[in-house]
Amino acid sequence: MKRILILVSFLLLSYISQGQISARKYTIQILRIYSPEHALLLDRYYKTNSVVHLPSATINIGRHLDFMAYLTDTTHRDVIIHEIPLMIHEVYHDYSHRGAYGFLEKNPDSFEPGQNYIIYYFDEKNEILTNVHNTFPAYEMAKTVPNHLKEERFKIFIADHNLNILPQKMGIYGLLDEWNAFYHQTLMAFETKEFYERESFQDAKHWEGFFSNYYDSYHAYVEFKYFILKYIQYAKYKHSKIYEQIILDSKIKQIYQEIDNRYKKVLEDFEKYKPLVTNFLENKNIHISEEMHSGNKIFFIQGVGVETYNHIFQLYQKALEDEELRMIDFQLKN
Repeated sequence: MKRILILVSFLLLSYISQGQISARKYTIQILRIYSPEHALLLDRYYKTNSVVHLPSATINIGRHLDFMAYLTDTTHRDVIIHEIPLMIHEVYHDYSHRGAYGFLEKNPDSFEPGQNYIIYYFDEKNEILTNVHNTFPAYEMAKTVPNHLKEERFKIFIADHNLNILPQKMGIYGLLDEWNAFYHQTLMAFETKEFYERESFQDAKHWEGFFSNYYDSYHAYVEFKYFILKYIQYAKYKHSKIYEQIILDSKIKQIYQEIDNRYKKVLEDFEKYKPLVTNFLENKNIHISEEMHSGNKIFFIQGVGVETYNHIFQLYQKALEDEELRMIDFQLKN
């Protein structure tokens, strides 16, 4: 197996010639080797039709996105590997729409004219289709969020009245979709660890990229979990019919549980992995430390600091201890 992996790494490096990279092939190879479930997502995405024929309806979905649009520098492999997680996030979003109608095209008995649909992809064998019921935009509940929790993602996804943003356009379904997109982004960031192990184990600069990529998105786990529960809590008092619809919807419950379990496992796996790699780097004379600066925990590699956003994670984690939110979480899991 090791010989195969060494050969694969050699093949990846063979794409580098005179400083130029076949970035498209390189990206696909990275996914196939280190994140097969995301290679499959990309493959499924590009196999979806732009025009879908359904009973009593023909739907023009439009053209696919070119994933290369999310790679800002296609000549340096360390930049490409750093940008792949966000690329997966964005491709996932478009697949949620396209994949839903691709599924319906293969299963036309599930289609009801006049209904909108979304599909939540998890892995090769697990994706959940649901129709989209009436919702309300997430900005309605913005005023119920305490000021100390109004961080960057609150401003982007909850407070903004732009109805093109998924949590505003699709309410609870958009919040769940963003949560799942961040799950895939965080998973992809974590899965690049084997790339760094095989090609950059003694390169402190590249490991800064690994840790910063992970820390950029991991705290979305608690942020969006909070936003989702807060949305349902607001619905309970202001939109009782929507609240009942959400809390009794078996598909929403299934989706919520699936994202929660999978996202939490990525965070747990990272915490198990982190001391292994930091100990190894220390043994290679790459100094690692963590220090508190103005209430923020900074992860240092050879004196270069990486923001961990630990303060944001702790704020939202504490907010999730609210008794009513815990009750809603229990209802979604039972």
